[in-house]
Amino acid sequence: MSAPSTLLHGLPPESAGARLVAAAAVGDTEIAREILAKCPVFDEPGENAWNSPDRKAFFVAAQEGHAEIVRLLCERVKIKDEGDFHVGGLGIALFVAAMRGHADCVRLVLSVVPGQRPDRKWLPQSLDFLGAAAGAGHAECVKLLLPWCDPRSLRNSEGMTALMLAAWRGHAECVKILIPESDLSQVDDQGRPVLSVAAESGSAADSRAEVIRLLLPWCDARRASLRDRSTPLMDAIDMGDIEAARVLLPASDPGARTLTGGTALIHAAESGNADAIRLLIPVSDLNARDDQGRNALQAAALNGAAECARALLPGSDAKTPDRWGRAAFQLAVSDGARYEGTPACADVLAAFATPEELEAALNEFGPKKMPHAAALRESRILGAEMIAKKGRQEKPESDEPQAAPNDRGSGRVSDGVEPTGSGEKEGIDSDFGEKRTDRQAGRKPRAL
Repeated sequence: MSAPSTLLHGLPPESAGARLVAAAAVGDTEIAREILAKCPVFDEPGENAWNSPDRKAFFVAAQEGHAEIVRLLCERVKIKDEGDFHVGGLGIALFVAAMRGHADCVRLVLSVVPGQRPDRKWLPQSLDFLGAAAGAGHAECVKLLLPWCDPRSLRNSEGMTALMLAAWRGHAECVKILIPESDLSQVDDQGRPVLSVAAESGSAADSRAEVIRLLLPWCDARRASLRDRSTPLMDAIDMGDIEAARVLLPASDPGARTLTGGTALIHAAESGNADAIRLLIPVSDLNARDDQGRNALQAAALNGAAECARALLPGSDAKTPDRWGRAAFQLAVSDGARYEGTPACADVLAAFATPEELEAALNEFGPKKMPHAAALRESRILGAEMIAKKGRQEKPESDEPQAAPNDRGSGRVSDGVEPTGSGEKEGIDSDFGEKRTDRQAGRKPRAL
């Protein structure tokens, strides 16, 4: 019992209701008992009944976990039916106590139910008491509420069951308690089964993997979400959780496709998860293409994922274009691909660029950001120079036709005729050549 509050004693006597609420807030049991003894009824008629001081006090005491004040308030509540449970303030008190994890307060509120026997049909369905406790990770409150609440029928505003809420928040102990009592075939309003909810959860990576391990024996890892046909494996990859992906992979289909044709490998490339890429390469088709005609390498290029592109490159088709006629390098340097890793990704794919594309990329990003591309350009220039030099060496020194074996330049005599030094051909097999030679020799030409 806490010491009486100066604030409470400072309130005028006519403010007994306000003093009661203040006592409930600070846990002053003595003041609360005194006020309740003097003012046994605070109920206000009609629509203002919800604003009565004792209902407010019930809410505040349950929220703060002041069990003794909750006990005092429970003693003055007379419950006959579900309506009394709400009007008496018990419903909201039970909800906030479950959400805050005040197991003693939850137990006290449940104790005023007529007969005190658990009945899943008795508690009002308008508040998801079980979901409040499970979503907050309060396992003890979940155990207390489970005999009173049906985890198959109660859902929150997004259609999530208590099991989904526990999985979403990564509360493994609550998941373990709820699995045997839940329907694991249910989906939420987005069409996600519980395993997909767990894979997409915003909890810490170690909690996510632990929850997935608990759910796997009860769930089909190949079951896709109705929302976009993504599998739990894809969802874990999208979250960047390699450990969860490693747990899911043996039970999953790596070749499954989303509504847009993407595979788990393409998801990994789009998210820039190189570890997931390495995990999936041995069990995936590297050249599977989505509805845009892009394989995982092209997806990595478009998203500036250099490490992913480097891991994918040895077994991937880097030359075939997508539906829009763009191959991997062209996607890497396209106007829509401007990420921090774009220059590095383009550098990885530089070998598949034309000289013009390579030059344009180097002009835009600079050789410091694309060292491989700069070296490739220099090697291409050097190679072209060497080819040109070799061609010049193999080419004749003069453009004039080379002399035949029997010309004067060779110093040989044909048909007994001495070379004249004029450079004209002689001893040629043609009749015209022989006529020319006869003239040059001063002989009469032979008749044709």
